[in-house]
Amino acid sequence: MTPEQAEQLFAATDAFLRQNALDDAESAARELVHTFESPDGIVPETERVNYGMALGVLAKIALKRTSAQAAVNVFTDALERMPFAPSVRRAVVFLNSARLFKCIGQYGYSADTALRAVSDVANDAHKLESRALEVVFEALTILRNVGGHTEAAVTVLQAALSTAQSAETKESSLIVRLHKALKDVLLATGRYQDAQPHAEFMIAVVAARYGAESAEVGDAYVDYGLTLDQSGRYRDAKHHYRTALRILWRHRGPLHPSVMLVRRNLAEIAPMCGD
Repeated sequence: MTPEQAEQLFAATDAFLRQNALDDAESAARELVHTFESPDGIVPETERVNYGMALGVLAKIALKRTSAQAAVNVFTDALERMPFAPSVRRAVVFLNSARLFKCIGQYGYSADTALRAVSDVANDAHKLESRALEVVFEALTILRNVGGHTEAAVTVLQAALSTAQSAETKESSLIVRLHKALKDVLLATGRYQDAQPHAEFMIAVVAARYGAESAEVGDAYVDYGLTLDQSGRYRDAKHHYRTALRILWRHRGPLHPSVMLVRRNLAEIAPMCGD
């Protein structure tokens, strides 16, 4: 099957689902799944049909037809047919399963399968394999959304960032993406000291992209100020909060939530700064 044929089949399944023609949608999705699984039908790595997407379509059909358990069984059956060894292919199935569990409100199972996806691709992600990194990025988003533990994903992204920074040919867009993902998750989980270098890095990135006096830069100063504030570096935090306040006030006015947040943070650290 060529990539063009696969794209046509995916488009057909979407159209059938919109029309609630579930038999036709299932037929097209199973053709994709069987092509991926067949030793004679596997397309080249660079053009491979996304096995997880096809399974996701089958799970949607199962949800529409019967129950959440039937949809879960789609992924369970696929995993049973796979080799025991970790792989990106198996990780995608775990990831799709995590999406499904999240959709039906089974957050504990969602977190567990997202973590298994991260575990499967950890070594490839350390080597900056793009498909593996995409799995980690999405698994991290799911873990944050369902309240799961993010440490494993953070460790993988930190290792990937180290590899990217030490590479002879540096891929700047990937480095920026890794810094941002790490900043966001470390701030969200209260690891403020760990977040500091990533928040500081993002100020320069955002300034180059949007301008040194943009509202986006103001938000970046808030993030960095927060990492300093929560790490006990109150005077440094005060300086960055004031910069953020000046920029955000001008763009958004005194009553915007971001401006009020900075003013509140400045008031809270004033005693520690001797003000």
